[in-house]
Amino acid sequence: MSPHDPRVESALGVSEAMRRVELLLRQVADSDSPLLITGERGVGKEVAARFVHQISTRADEPFVTLNCAAIPDYLVESQLFGHEKSAFTRDPELIQIVGQLVGAQARHHGYAERARNGILFLDEVGELPMPMRLKLLCLVQDRAFTRVGGETTIETGARIICATNIDLTAAVTEGRFRQDLYDQINVISVAIPPLRDQTDDILPLAHGFLRDFAKAFQRNVKGFTLEAEQALLNQPWPGNVRELRNRVERAAALSRATRIGVNVLFSEAPLATLAAVRDRAERQHIRAVLPDAENRIDEAAKRLGISRRRPPGQGSPPAPASTPPHPVRPKPRSGGAAAPVEVTQASPPDAVARRTVSRGKTRGFGQQRRLASRR
Repeated sequence: MSPHDPRVESALGVSEAMRRVELLLRQVADSDSPLLITGERGVGKEVAARFVHQISTRADEPFVTLNCAAIPDYLVESQLFGHEKSAFTRDPELIQIVGQLVGAQARHHGYAERARNGILFLDEVGELPMPMRLKLLCLVQDRAFTRVGGETTIETGARIICATNIDLTAAVTEGRFRQDLYDQINVISVAIPPLRDQTDDILPLAHGFLRDFAKAFQRNVKGFTLEAEQALLNQPWPGNVRELRNRVERAAALSRATRIGVNVLFSEAPLATLAAVRDRAERQHIRAVLPDAENRIDEAAKRLGISRRRPPGQGSPPAPASTPPHPVRPKPRSGGAAAPVEVTQASPPDAVARRTVSRGKTRGFGQQRRLASRR
C-alpha cells in the first residue's frame, strides 16, 4: 500500500470494511497482547502491522520482520533466537552449511533479541517448521528465549504480531498446527478483506500508487483515463493490493502520456464486453443501495425502480404479445363458393393457430383458441 500518515483518519482505506479494520487496530495498538492478522496474500498484512507500530507507544522502538516461509528450516531457529559463538562446531556438516550464512563462528543476535521493546512481526507463521512451533510457544508464553548453543535465558519486551494467509482453525482441526500455539497467538485477531470485496478502495489506492511512482520515475502522469478507471474496478484482483501496486508501477514506468489508458494497464488481456461491464456496474450500485435500505430487498428494489425477481443485467421484462389480428375473409371465386384458406399465427400463447375459412364464413377468434386448446 502507498504510505499514509498513520495519525490521519482512513489511513488504510476508505471502504467501510477497511475503516472497521483500522478502528480495531487503533484500539489495540498500545496493548502488549499478541496480535494475529489474517487475510489472502497481498492484502497488506505487513502494512497493517507497521501501522500498529507507527501509532503505538513503541513507535521509537524497532520493527523487526521475519518471514517464516522464506528461510530454510535449518536456519529459522538461529535467525529467530540467535546463537552463541561456535554453537555449531559439534556438527561439522551443519557448520559447513550455516557458518558463512549467519556467522556461526561469532555470537549472533536473532530477530527476537533485536526487536528489544518494539514489535517482532512473524509473517507466514503457518509455514513455521514443526519443531520450531513449540519454541515459539515458549517465546509467546514466557516472553523469554535462549540462543542456540547458549544457557542464559534472555527476556524480551517486544510485542509479537503474527500473520498468515492460511486458515489456522482448519489447520488445527486437521492436526497441521498446534492448538496451544494457536490459542497463544490468537489473543487478538484482525481479518483483512480481499481487494475484490472493498472496491471503494481500488481507485484511491491506484491514484496513490501512481503519484508515488510518477514522482519516483519523474513522469508527468496526472491520472488514468475513464476507461482505465472502469477497468481497474472490473478486475477481480486475485493478487489483491500487491497486484494493483505492481500494475500501476508497470504502467507508470511505460506510459508516455499524461493519463494512463487501458492498453497500458492491461496490455495482455482483452477488454471486458459491454454487457459484463454493465452487469458489474449494476451489481455495485445495488450493493451500495442495500445499506441505505437497511438491507431490505423490497425497499432497495423500489428505490432502484426494478423488480425484486429480475436479476441485474437482464434488462426490462419482455412486453406481452399483442393480440393477433382477426383473419381476413377471402373473396369468393367467380361462380362458386369460397375456396378453403389456411392462416397460421405464430404468436403466444398458441405457438401455431390454424384457422380455416370456408364457404365465406370464419370462425371467431375465441372459438379458434378453444379448438386449438383441445388439440
